[in-house]
Amino acid sequence: MAPTAEFIGVFYNKEKFANAGVEVPTTFAEFEAALETFKAAGETPIMYGNLDGWPAIHTYGELQNVYNPDQTYLDNFIYGRGDVSFDQPGNVEAAAKLQEWVEKGYFTEDFNGIGYDDIWPLFSNGEGAMYITGTWISANLLEGSSADQIGFFLVPPLEAGAAKPVVAGTSTAYTIRKSSPNQDLAAEYIDWMMSDRAMELWLEAGLVPVAPVESASIEPDTLMADMTQAWDQILATNSMGHYLDWATPTFYDTITASLQELQALRITPEEFVQQLQQDYAAYLAEKQQ
Repeated sequence: MAPTAEFIGVFYNKEKFANAGVEVPTTFAEFEAALETFKAAGETPIMYGNLDGWPAIHTYGELQNVYNPDQTYLDNFIYGRGDVSFDQPGNVEAAAKLQEWVEKGYFTEDFNGIGYDDIWPLFSNGEGAMYITGTWISANLLEGSSADQIGFFLVPPLEAGAAKPVVAGTSTAYTIRKSSPNQDLAAEYIDWMMSDRAMELWLEAGLVPVAPVESASIEPDTLMADMTQAWDQILATNSMGHYLDWATPTFYDTITASLQELQALRITPEEFVQQLQQDYAAYLAEKQQ
């Protein structure tokens, strides 16, 4: 049982959106139009640092959910159910789109050499128009000079109102060890950590509570209001997706290395998908032995 939600979306600078005449997009085409608007104005559209490797999983994962928005497919792929494969047209399209964004200069220059902990402070202090990452970083972003200008929205689908999974999950879960001599005490502790009061405290800490909270507890037109509304939308539409590196024990290493190559334009989208499918197929074959 986990007390907070963690999901991927787009943090954005409200002041820069207003100055550029850009509204929060409701379709992916509108989102890309915003990227082009900021690029043409000399602004970095998306702040991005991928030296650590894993941020690219989230960026690609959201593009995958745009071009391959089948929740059942995604569930089956992550859980290894049925005859599933990573070699899907939508996954190739997502990889091609990621390369296109690189070629168009939508990301921070030299992003593959910039660390995650180096890029978010830049955004929180006013650099760039948007930043794609998880809600776990929200409290950190609110420490910067642009804190009162930061909002949040989910990566939009191809068509307004269409269903689309979101790379999402919960924070680290609390468990009770079977051999613990204090199981009842541990259960009481977990009960409190999931209580209404605890949810309020998680909210005050800048994290999204996994359980609903009174709207009166949330100041309107704030980053927290945007994030809790996004979480409510995810729950209402049953669109909680997955982190792709959950697919196999070795998928994290494979996808981070392959994404580095993809973003460096060293491999094609088709080759990227084939590399991941090889990892996945090997895992399924091993499971069947």
